[in-house]
Amino acid sequence: MKPTTQSALEAWEELAFKNMRTDSAVNDLLEEIAGSKYLTSEEDDDPIWTTIRNLTNSERRRFLKGCERIRTAETK
Repeated sequence: MKPTTQSALEAWEELAFKNMRTDSAVNDLLEEIAGSKYLTSEEDDDPIWTTIRNLTNSERRRFLKGCERIRTAETK
């Protein structure tokens, strides 16, 4: 597994389980970046894992930067 994949999965998990606000924000971010690569539970047993794994390195870096913005906004 690429390091950015692991980092992106950990960032998603942290924000998805923090509270409703960050959960919504991180999923919206992932859907925005993934576009047609974004999967739902009807399409895959583990849609977040598959979606993040299918992102390019550049898309994963964008996702990680977006997660950092969500974290920063949450602490203000």
